[in-house]
Amino acid sequence: MELIPYTYCVLRYVHDPVAGEAINVGVVVYSSQARFLSVKIEHRYGAFSDLFAGFDGEHFKKVLLQFEAQVEHIKSTLLQEQQRLLRAARLPADALAVCRYIWPDNDLSFQTSPLLAGVTHDLRTVTLEIFERMVAAQRPEKHGEDRRNDEEVWHSYEGALNRAAVTKYLQRRTIQTSAFELKFDHTFKNERIHILQPLSFDLLRSQSIAEKAAKYAGYSVALSETPEVSRIYLLLGAPTLEANKTAYTRAKDYLGRMRDVQIIEENQADDFAKDRAAYIKEHDVEPTSANKP
Repeated sequence: MELIPYTYCVLRYVHDPVAGEAINVGVVVYSSQARFLSVKIEHRYGAFSDLFAGFDGEHFKKVLLQFEAQVEHIKSTLLQEQQRLLRAARLPADALAVCRYIWPDNDLSFQTSPLLAGVTHDLRTVTLEIFERMVAAQRPEKHGEDRRNDEEVWHSYEGALNRAAVTKYLQRRTIQTSAFELKFDHTFKNERIHILQPLSFDLLRSQSIAEKAAKYAGYSVALSETPEVSRIYLLLGAPTLEANKTAYTRAKDYLGRMRDVQIIEENQADDFAKDRAAYIKEHDVEPTSANKP
């Protein structure tokens, strides 16, 4: 198998340059040869308020979401037209060039590392490995069982749903079943309720994956008995630990057999978002009150 050269940069949040208060918050991996560009961001920032005095969480989230959006824009406008851009000498030279295009001033609170490079057989896997080594290992909070929580998995899908203009139709709902009162952050409704539920299986123990699958299977059974619910879309986050891949496959297959449940994986995010956008348009779903003109 051919080795693919790539370059990467680490994204850093510098709270106080004088005091040396800084932490790695993401990575950008780029290979012009493979037409590959990827960004992975640390969205779990709750503990930063304890770590940094005066930390502005909303600004932090906004800046990094904008950075992700810009990377997606570069992927669509540059990499998909590589041959034409090569002739025009406009293709980014490396990961640092991508970062400097988005953040031209490297003296602000958000900075990039010097350019780093390597070779690999699998660019997606190496992106996760670099993120784990350079970013996840620095997380200030203790994670217990979660390597990624459900909110972080939601961020894997949120960009695609934003680009397809789906998120403006989503809202929080509490659904009462005969057994449970269940709360969901991402739902939309035409005649019946559709639930988008992020579900992280990026856990430390394979047994925890089985237990979480069983828990949500119970929820899906309860919801299937509720006439107001149409369908549950489980937006899965796969484990990054190789040892847990078999348990994940079993959990995924088990949940996929549940009534009115559809399984979505992270590499299907764009197709899923486009499909939901088409459904919403076809069924004249109203946007949430906060997004109505």
